[in-house]
Amino acid sequence: MQLAFLVNKHVTMAYADLAAGLERQGHTVFWLSPSRRWSRWLVERGWRAEHVLTLPDRAAAWRAMPLDAARRALAPLEAGAGLAIANLILMDRGLRRRPSGLAYGFLAVAADVIRRFVLAHDIRVCFGEATWAWEILTWMVCRSLGRHCMAFTTVRVPSDRFAFFDAARHQVIEHRVTGAHDRVWAAEFLAAYRARPEPPRYAPVPSALRFRRHWLDELRLALVRPALDRDDMTIWPMRERVRHRLRLAVNAATLRLVPPFEPALARAARPSDQRFVLFCLHHQPEASIDVVAALYSDQAHAVERLARVLPASHELWVKEHPAWLGDRSRRWLTRLARLPCVRLIDPHESSLALIRCADLVVSPSGTVAYEAALLGVPAATLAPLYFSRLMATVGDPVTWDMPALLDRLGDGPRDRLHHPDDARVCEFLAWLHAQSFTGCPDRLAAAAMAGRVDDANLAAVLSGLDVILGWVARDTRAAAE
Repeated sequence: MQLAFLVNKHVTMAYADLAAGLERQGHTVFWLSPSRRWSRWLVERGWRAEHVLTLPDRAAAWRAMPLDAARRALAPLEAGAGLAIANLILMDRGLRRRPSGLAYGFLAVAADVIRRFVLAHDIRVCFGEATWAWEILTWMVCRSLGRHCMAFTTVRVPSDRFAFFDAARHQVIEHRVTGAHDRVWAAEFLAAYRARPEPPRYAPVPSALRFRRHWLDELRLALVRPALDRDDMTIWPMRERVRHRLRLAVNAATLRLVPPFEPALARAARPSDQRFVLFCLHHQPEASIDVVAALYSDQAHAVERLARVLPASHELWVKEHPAWLGDRSRRWLTRLARLPCVRLIDPHESSLALIRCADLVVSPSGTVAYEAALLGVPAATLAPLYFSRLMATVGDPVTWDMPALLDRLGDGPRDRLHHPDDARVCEFLAWLHAQSFTGCPDRLAAAAMAGRVDDANLAAVLSGLDVILGWVARDTRAAAE
């Protein structure tokens, strides 16, 4: 089968290892690259140049394209996709900083050359992230051609399993029916998880105050070999990167010196009638909020909308992300704390302990809502996700009947964890087990960048890819018939 990987600086080394394994199995791999630097890296490692589409080679065309022509060219891709091109631009942390004419021109030219490349090589499926506008655009192009474009990543809980997702919609690809052994696994996992819940395992995040060695490599390349990054629309200008990192460091230092947070009162010390809704902030910029929950990516506005509909019986406890202190300034946070009924909680408080005490856990699109549902605590997300069936409600808070919702959810005993719908949770977990695989693609990228060998994990991910490629082949034959 012909397939393609979307080049992304964070995962391309891992993709190259996977691609080599797939070619040994008889598949033909192509590459879609937004970067001359990574295209050159691939060719230097033996990939054929004609199998690599390098978007910056078309920079003259997108710079010359009139805005009206670009819009007309892109409009057909929007039909039935549920996404507007303007939304793609606003989702993209780099493209949104560019002039509109340049952004539309880039996407119009990219859509055309990607479409031609996919058809010329009969590429049946593309694999990559859905972080940058051009990656989501590739999903739109593939969709218009009746092809698949998938992301593959951890299912979060449990962290040692991964699934394939319809890239832009972040919905799990359903490739087989749930079986009895999936239901047995689900019941055992849920019991073990509730007995000893563990947060999802993510890669460690360095403090915003820590200098990182690769920044020197970035600076060297920008000064000595600027052509490698020229016309890469996923790269911020160096001055913007320096300014952003300085801002994070200043914010983190200020929050350490003058923290605006208050500790959550221990459960025994809280008044018995004190009730709260927990809202956990997302790290930004990050695809889970800027893409998956794009309409709610202004988190200050989302918190205010939630506060506006909260009844007087409840407080809104807002918890900053402990690994990303510095994302938001002290001033930004204290403005939230001045809203009626809002309390800023110390980010180092245990999220699991707070979940257990909350009447409702709300997140734009975060794992904390999934964790709450697994623990039997009512949860809600602002955007639809693959675990939405476990949520008490989904969507904009102003559409919720919040007093009725909280009254209904608060009917259970306040002194113990209650699980009113365990069967539904178990059935979801059994379904997720059926659609997922043992392995961790996210860990492959970290190993590749560190120069480590992760053969067992690589083999596990390749095994999952083999299954999903078989499903794509069957789906392609069914569509042809």
